[in-house]
Amino acid sequence: MSNIYSSKPLLVLFQFREIPQFLESVKDLQIDKLWIRFYPQREAYSIARDEFLKRTEYTHFLLLTDDVIVDQKNVDQLIEDSSNYEVISGWFNGNLTDHELDTNFSFSLPPDPPNRGKYEDYHFEPMQYVSLKMTNIIPVLHQGTALTLISRKIIEQVPFRHSEGCCIDSCLSLDLAEKGIKQYVDLRVRTLHLKINDDMQARISMVGKIDPAIKYSPN
Repeated sequence: MSNIYSSKPLLVLFQFREIPQFLESVKDLQIDKLWIRFYPQREAYSIARDEFLKRTEYTHFLLLTDDVIVDQKNVDQLIEDSSNYEVISGWFNGNLTDHELDTNFSFSLPPDPPNRGKYEDYHFEPMQYVSLKMTNIIPVLHQGTALTLISRKIIEQVPFRHSEGCCIDSCLSLDLAEKGIKQYVDLRVRTLHLKINDDMQARISMVGKIDPAIKYSPN
């Protein structure tokens, strides 16, 4: 990866399933990668944080889950943003068929505890909102980790946690807000959420069926 910026991000990929479209989309991304494969969600993020912090040459943790499709332009734009923002994300389509016109970001905090919340409690902005904006970057209180870049300083301050085994992104938003840390969405970074919960075949998890593994892949 040719990088004219001072930041050096590590792309951390959380793989819980075998989704060919995802695997194809990331194989040629020009960035160092850390794969966290087939760990239960309640363990995966803490393991990833520890692995990242051990690799002190990296300035930013770039989070990507295995049902989100990104491209090199998405990655490069967030790297460019990293000089001005500690926590910044792309965005994607909502995750439920009945709400497919929604985005994944909100100007409201998630319910607390998140695992007891309903979809409507999140107040996600409609996709129409994006088309009306005349600015590229907006402050938000919650975003659903549609390729999210987090500086090392923030990773050191805010451990990942879950809410009864789920809702890592919601817990992150709550914890950032509690510490007064702002997060942003770059509307130029639109990614594709595969909405795998709508597909019985793609819903099949490999967690517990394949031995978990950590793989570090320098570009």
